[in-house]
Parts: sequence; structure tokens; C-alpha cells
Amino acid sequence: MKSRTRTSGEGEQAYVLTREDKLSLAFHLKAAEKLRLTPDPVIAKARANAERFAILHPHLSSHFTRWKDWLSLPLDDLCALMTSETEDSVWMRHITVFAGVLSPDERNEIIRQRRAAERSLPTRRTLKDKTQPTPQPVHSEAASSG
Repeated sequence: MKSRTRTSGEGEQAYVLTREDKLSLAFHLKAAEKLRLTPDPVIAKARANAERFAILHPHLSSHFTRWKDWLSLPLDDLCALMTSETEDSVWMRHITVFAGVLSPDERNEIIRQRRAAERSLPTRRTLKDKTQPTPQPVHSEAASSG
């Protein structure tokens, strides 16, 4: 299995985000924004989801209990955890309790923005084409003297 961490110049492990991880992070950044504007209804929704999801998915109940612990933290700490790029936070976003916090329009706008951002990035082929010299045809002396 390919590692999703890389070592930075200082020797720290940074988590490499997949496309899905980046989309989930974008959703949670927007949820954190809404959380800061109207914390009570957002936290109430997240707590209700944690309770419901723990019943629906008992094999993940410890993760939903953890979300409930996070939801009890001061707002700045909660927002920092839910939008962190650490492996732990990435995993917790995969089992989010913020379902229903964003409207369909908000979700669709985030998806549209992510797609636009991905289209603006160079592809591997583009990078390869720019870094590799164009091969020149090989002319052999036998073929040209014949």
C-alpha cells in the first residue's frame, strides 16, 4: 500500500490529501464558517447526527463518541480539529457528523469550485511534456548515404 505521508524539510510527517480528502476538507471549512456564525444550531445538528449515526453504525460508535467529545471543545479548538490536515482529522472527516449542515446549493458550489481548481492544475502529461525534450528523429548514415 502506498504511503500517504511525506517528510518535510524539518523531518515532520505531512499527510498527503487525496481528491476526496480535499473535497471533504472544503466541506468542513464551509461548515466551520457556519459554525462560527451560528454555533448553537450547527452544534445541535452535529450532536443529533452523532447520536443517530452511532445507532445506525454501531461498529463506528467510538468514532461518533469522539465527535461528541470534539463538539464539547471551545469553538476555536473544534474548528481547528475539523479543518486540520492531520491524518486523524482527515479520518474523522470521513465519518462526519456535519451532514445536513450545508445546503445542497452550498455543497454544489464547493464541488464546482473544486472541479475548476482541478482543471486549472497542470496534468502529469503536461508536466512531462514540458520537462522532457522532444525526441528528434534518428538519421542513420546508412539510410542517408543510400
